[in-house]
Amino acid sequence: MSRTLIVIADGAHARFFIHGGPGKGLEALAKQEMKSDVPAGRDIMADRPGRSFSSVGDGRSAMEPKSDPRELIEREFARAVADKIGKLAGRADHLIIAAAPKTLGELRKAIGPGLEKRLTATLSKDLTKTPEKDLGKHFEGVLAV
Repeated sequence: MSRTLIVIADGAHARFFIHGGPGKGLEALAKQEMKSDVPAGRDIMADRPGRSFSSVGDGRSAMEPKSDPRELIEREFARAVADKIGKLAGRADHLIIAAAPKTLGELRKAIGPGLEKRLTATLSKDLTKTPEKDLGKHFEGVLAV
């Protein structure tokens, strides 16, 4: 009987499930759940932007940040989730990831070729707040729940 590891994630929350085959439903791996504290963008960027002098004349202007700190936090979280997937992959033959579109892209980059071979399906939707009893219907097209 084949087992499938199902990962549901967004930029700050990840849940993991095992599906043991038709009629078995989804078994939550509650102790493996991950959360990250991603502050609101306004809280991270509370200070005024730096200022620089113009290359010509006496003018000064505000400098834009080179990267969005919130995106960096979410990218690091996706890498941590990918590491956790690697640790849990031994429990299953297949892998399905359902994640918010941006997070899904980061996870696909981070999981590596070994896990990429086990990746059966991806769903580009955020199911992190979906109650556990309602998750099965989202996987009907890719899994016999």
